Amino acid sequence: MKRSSETPTVFRRFAHSVSHAVGMPSAFVLACLVIVVWGATGPFFNYSDTWQLAINTGTTIVTFLMCFVIQNTQNRDSQVVQLKLDEDIQFGIWHPDRPRGDQFHAGLDFPAPTGTAITAAASGRAIFAGYDDGWGLTVVLDHGNGVHTRYAHLSVAQINVGTAVNAGTQIGRVGSTGHATGPHLHFEVTVRGANADPGVALGLY
Repeated sequence: MKRSSETPTVFRRFAHSVSHAVGMPSAFVLACLVIVVWGATGPFFNYSDTWQLAINTGTTIVTFLMCFVIQNTQNRDSQVVQLKLDEDIQFGIWHPDRPRGDQFHAGLDFPAPTGTAITAAASGRAIFAGYDDGWGLTVVLDHGNGVHTRYAHLSVAQINVGTAVNAGTQIGRVGSTGHATGPHLHFEVTVRGANADPGVALGLY
């Protein structure tokens, strides 16, 4: 039983390490060098079938294996459980979805000093960055698979629409813009347009 539980963890760590490594500029340079070296050795092998088979087989194997690594990374990124809001939770109190007067408060509030850095919950792309009525200065990220996250009442938005971010990328700073009684981060999750319970998504209860 212990071995079966450890295997997924080992694979997750491996997938994370590989996905991080292949995303580095040095990995791209190395891939280019491999292609250059392969092309330069062509005359020595008279551009034989074996010479061509070497690169074809190598790329096929790498592509096949990378499918599993990339899918594992995408699965983790699309799960809001992996959100990088642990730092905010440490100094703030969270509130589950609850009524607020005659309005429903579909999100979590994280009280914090004005100017506190806010990081992206998961990798994605900004689809909104600006003032949004009662939400004040707001950033909305699209994480794929219909998952969006909203960061509201910011004092500063540090990304623009179209900006691609990774989990942990700083996207703004805590403020009290819009309808807010004090500095805090309002965070919420929607899945295919419907509000999801951030508390469950974050594994808080």
